Amino acid sequence: MEKKILSIDCDWIQNPNQMLELNDFVFKIFKNVKKIVFIKNHQTIVKYINTPSYICNVDNHHDINYGYKNEFINAGNWVTYLNQIGLLQSYTWIHNTTSEYIIDDVINTIRNLREFDFDINLNYINNIEFEEIFICESLGFYEKIISKEGRFFTPYNVFKQVALNFFKEKVIIDNEKNKSTFYNKRLGEVKKDS
Repeated sequence: MEKKILSIDCDWIQNPNQMLELNDFVFKIFKNVKKIVFIKNHQTIVKYINTPSYICNVDNHHDINYGYKNEFINAGNWVTYLNQIGLLQSYTWIHNTTSEYIIDDVINTIRNLREFDFDINLNYINNIEFEEIFICESLGFYEKIISKEGRFFTPYNVFKQVALNFFKEKVIIDNEKNKSTFYNKRLGEVKKDS
């Protein structure tokens, strides 16, 4: 049976209303998951996934591939890597109406998935019981949200504060610095065991 994983990239949030919508959604999930992991960069997720999984990614980017050819694993192709090593069974992408989706960048990767879905509504995944949640800061990819008072805040820090104050026993904070290489593995060099 596949593990159900929710991955949230804070760059999905494009306005304060989305922040409120995601707050409501995530805080309910915090109660029931076994593990809450905070990561700085999305490719860091691969070191935590070691069993066949269904991943739902709430993200402004699909992270499947953006035309990379045999590149190091990075924030834009970690989904392809997990698929190549047999740990991605199904994938759902919750995106924005302005998110870029070029079919040529993803077609070869999604072909062998059991299921690939995408939608713009969080309600699409409302009834899934996730076991783990990953929250990615992706500081270089999103604008800080401005409150009515003109104050800046980062969604990542809001999620982290709530998790640490109410669910500390299941929180992991991974502060691995941003890097384009990941454990010196390249896409295309990974072979599944027969």
